Amino acid sequence: MKKFEKKIENWAQKSVPDVFEKVLEQKGMPAVHKAPHSRRLGRLVPLLIVPIIAVLALLLSPAETIEASSVYLDFDTAIEIQVDADNRIVELRGDNDSGLAFVDVLKANSNWENAELDTYLQVLFETAHAQGFIAANTPVLVGAMAETMSRRDTLQSSVIDRMQNLPAQARPFGDIYDSQYETTLPEDSQETHGRMSMMRIALIEKIEQADASLTSSELSSLSVSELIAVAQSLGVELSPRPGMRP
Repeated sequence: MKKFEKKIENWAQKSVPDVFEKVLEQKGMPAVHKAPHSRRLGRLVPLLIVPIIAVLALLLSPAETIEASSVYLDFDTAIEIQVDADNRIVELRGDNDSGLAFVDVLKANSNWENAELDTYLQVLFETAHAQGFIAANTPVLVGAMAETMSRRDTLQSSVIDRMQNLPAQARPFGDIYDSQYETTLPEDSQETHGRMSMMRIALIEKIEQADASLTSSELSSLSVSELIAVAQSLGVELSPRPGMRP
């Protein structure tokens, strides 16, 4: 029965005239020809190709990377300041417990994103002094890391120069000690010494080399002032800079 119904349906589609088109012809109007489904789809494809290509290009194109350099400051509160090629700040990070708390304060109370490093150093030290994150005359360890040695040295020198020329209210610190050691430390340094700044880790390792009886666990609990005093007593080379220009 179903086969018979199917035959009738096929015969009707082929043999019964399209009444609507006949009427249009009698009225002198052009017949409407419906484009096959595949042809209609073909017309849509060009319209869809452009946005599809745009989306694919966005997804497949490599993400833009910011070539950041880092400045490290340790005045018992240890932080890392990441800057772009124009020395504008892209990130702040804490390198010890006090540093983590200080970064939270800075991010909540200052316009740090995209700030010029030279300008922001004044805000940083004024905030550290006002919020009790630095004691009076505490020495500061300064280090830097960059893609090239020349960029690293230039960045580190510019930070020290700026610190020496800050207004009096933004200079609660004492002498400045720049890193004379390689700034690239072994990946397990944090695991060995605990969470602390890279300059402090490097200084502790130099002290241990000068006196094997001193252990990392003992030295890591010392303040920056105490560490520097121990290092100087053992003849470890340091490079102090006065906290203020003469």
